Amino acid sequence: MGLKVEINFSNLPKNLIDTLRSSAQELGIDRMAIVGGVIRDSLIDLDVSENLQPPKDLDLVIEGSTIELAQMVQEKLGLTRVSISQENRAFQTIKMVVDGLFIDIARARAEKYSSPAENPKIEPTSIEEDLHRRDFTINAIALDLNTYKLIDLHGGLDALKKQELTFIHSHSVQEDPTRIIRGARYAARLNFHLSKESIHQIQATIKQWPWEWNPTHSEHLAPPALATRLRMELELLLENEPWEQALEFLQNWGGFLLLDKRLHKDQKWKKRIALALDLGLTPLTALIAGSSNPLSLSKRLQLAGKQQNLLKELDELQSFFKDIYFSKKYINWKPSDWCDAIENKNWHSNSIALAICLEIPLWESLLRWFNDWRMIKSPLSARDLIKKGWEPGPGLNEELKRLRRKKLNENN
Repeated sequence: MGLKVEINFSNLPKNLIDTLRSSAQELGIDRMAIVGGVIRDSLIDLDVSENLQPPKDLDLVIEGSTIELAQMVQEKLGLTRVSISQENRAFQTIKMVVDGLFIDIARARAEKYSSPAENPKIEPTSIEEDLHRRDFTINAIALDLNTYKLIDLHGGLDALKKQELTFIHSHSVQEDPTRIIRGARYAARLNFHLSKESIHQIQATIKQWPWEWNPTHSEHLAPPALATRLRMELELLLENEPWEQALEFLQNWGGFLLLDKRLHKDQKWKKRIALALDLGLTPLTALIAGSSNPLSLSKRLQLAGKQQNLLKELDELQSFFKDIYFSKKYINWKPSDWCDAIENKNWHSNSIALAICLEIPLWESLLRWFNDWRMIKSPLSARDLIKKGWEPGPGLNEELKRLRRKKLNENN
């Protein structure tokens, strides 16, 4: 079967492995294996295993019922330690949490793709066949929990030694383009390189567009791996990985073409995302703001409605300030004039921030508004003015605005 190794399970929840094994035995589940990140990272750090940090998640693949196994583990360890959070009956997977450790249990399955980037049709299979559906050889190493031997059918151990990422098979990217994003994540996090064969597969597959769907078609018809699943992988990259290095890999491999041709050639994404993070913006929104049609792309990726609204307002902002820029209206503007122009439109402040990240015409003045001018208030409040004899109403509001304009221009 494979090499017998000593994997350090001391940093896993107490009695977890023993409970999994005894539960599987009672249920008649003959085979169960740990696969993916925990095994990969343990093998990478085998010589310093005593320094390993507790894993955040654990992936199990079994030849049997996932829900029955999860329920029995919960029964044995108790409700205070174990919660079952989500079951996907179609893919026969279940998510559970044991002492804070997220565990994914999956029925060993084979996947068949009817067309590129769609969700696959599945059927039960063996653990060995299940490993063939994985993304990279280093993630297709499993530890059989009955024999404590490694199952490595695709040269994952050799790839670990070479610090190399290699797709499992020649149709990997066509079946699931999000594997390109995962490759960039792993390359940046582990300091690995993508094999020449895998780079060629990425470039050759992307060149095959148009597929049955391509970016010229309706965004609502995009298959999951070019829509929601693509967004989720990008969010993971931007939130949890060394994103600068990962996105550089992605762009160099041609992966930005999954999003947009303009982004493929974009040289300002790094500065744009860094500024967005400083201004409190979602980095993915800032990334796609540089595409040829940000709103359409946001719909395809199914960004949250708030983010889509920001991109819609961004389009309005760009047109508005482009007209002001070319008309030269702004040349003699004081801070109060800038505030009037911006605030009368009722744009969200994050839309202004997004425009700043894009460095649209007059963005420096927008930055002054964002950082300084919008914070300046009238030196007197409405209550102060009423005490001075002002009656509530339009006149009082105009006086508050006048006082604020005066203070704005004094601080210029």
